Amino acid sequence: MNQLQLLKLRKFQFLFMNAIIAVLFLLLFSLIHIGIGMRNFFILMSLLMVAQTMLLLFDKRPLLYRLSKNMAKLLEYEKEKLGNEWRKQQKSQIIAGVMVAIMFMMNANLMDNRQLFTGFEDVWEYILFFVFMLGIVNIPLYYHVKKVDRQSTEELQGYTKSMYISSLVTAIICFFTVTLITAIISNFL
Repeated sequence: MNQLQLLKLRKFQFLFMNAIIAVLFLLLFSLIHIGIGMRNFFILMSLLMVAQTMLLLFDKRPLLYRLSKNMAKLLEYEKEKLGNEWRKQQKSQIIAGVMVAIMFMMNANLMDNRQLFTGFEDVWEYILFFVFMLGIVNIPLYYHVKKVDRQSTEELQGYTKSMYISSLVTAIICFFTVTLITAIISNFL
């Protein structure tokens, strides 16, 4: 794959991932406004995680890569480029998917379904949450693309471990940033 094709596929990947986040955000917003119960919400999230994990376990392709031929081409490129690290990433994603599904089911068992998933009180809180989600997806994706596209297969050895550590640090920074901004804005309103 030449650099121009790769650049086009990467641009598509960023647009596609952001569109998926927007659709999921609208779905969450819709569920909140139709009055979904907390237990049902967490069960739904758990089932989605189980479905995604089963696809990874049996087909080795995440759901998002099944939705577009361009994403499938990127998957094949990364699989070839990462070599053994790609298999490590798959295993880590399966373990993470199972853990998140279990966490959602535990939350579902703690919730009363009569309690509605109410969401946020103000529109700005939805906007901050949406920006937070975009940050959680785009920042690690940017660094992943930069690292994979610029390094050789040999240089990418140990990449999975460093990727998960940097993703965790990014998530923690984003969480505290959103929490701080929310607290500041709440004090002024």
